[in-house]
Amino acid sequence: MGIKIIICVFLVMGVFFARRAFISIVVLILLTGNVALFGQQISGVVYESNDKTPLESVHISIVGKNVGTASDKDGKYTLQINPEHHNDTIRFSCTGYRSYSVKVSDFIELNNRNVGLEKMAIELAEVVVNAKTNKSKNVIQNVWAWFTSCKR
Repeated sequence: MGIKIIICVFLVMGVFFARRAFISIVVLILLTGNVALFGQQISGVVYESNDKTPLESVHISIVGKNVGTASDKDGKYTLQINPEHHNDTIRFSCTGYRSYSVKVSDFIELNNRNVGLEKMAIELAEVVVNAKTNKSKNVIQNVWAWFTSCKR
């Protein structure tokens, strides 16, 4: 719809400014050509696969590249994919969930770009807590004792 409005504006400008009609058409081509130059915008929703609740702060990135985004509080994401990334891999990852990876070109061809992540239990090693004296507290107490003994 927006491009149709831009075309109409340029056509009206061309009628009123006959000399500038050529320039208007060139500018229109440059504006619409940038869409292909900058790639494609993909969007969807990331959710928990069991109960379909949206997942916030899921990291969505092109593996090994400096391209990425995060899902919002409703699980929605939008990512700009450039043509040079079509052979790369896109990864959806979130702490506590199993990551999902797929080739960018395969993902772009999907009609439904919503992604479900499975919960993943993480087993941690044993944690041992030991009570120790605070050495800095002992130093301060010793200095204070020495200072008060020197005053007398």
